Amino acid sequence: MDEQKIYYGQCYLYIVKYIPKNKNEVKMYYLKVLSPNNKKQICEIIISPYVYNYLINDLADVPIEKKRMQQSIIFVSPGYWKRQSGHME
Repeated sequence: MDEQKIYYGQCYLYIVKYIPKNKNEVKMYYLKVLSPNNKKQICEIIISPYVYNYLINDLADVPIEKKRMQQSIIFVSPGYWKRQSGHME
């Protein structure tokens, strides 16, 4: 059985740029979502450069460095997980 996890609430956010070695352009952005209680990662959302540029005004307040992460409220549905033997994979 497939299940979809949904998270809503306060969290910390920051963005990581992925630039391959010996390249000058960003290939992907990762929006990191962390728990406000223990700052452990809840999920990461992969954002293509095309989508990032489209959302640049909405993402302007999200820091690019972990040490500058900010507390936010978010609603995120990071995807589907398969359930096998009573536990999530």
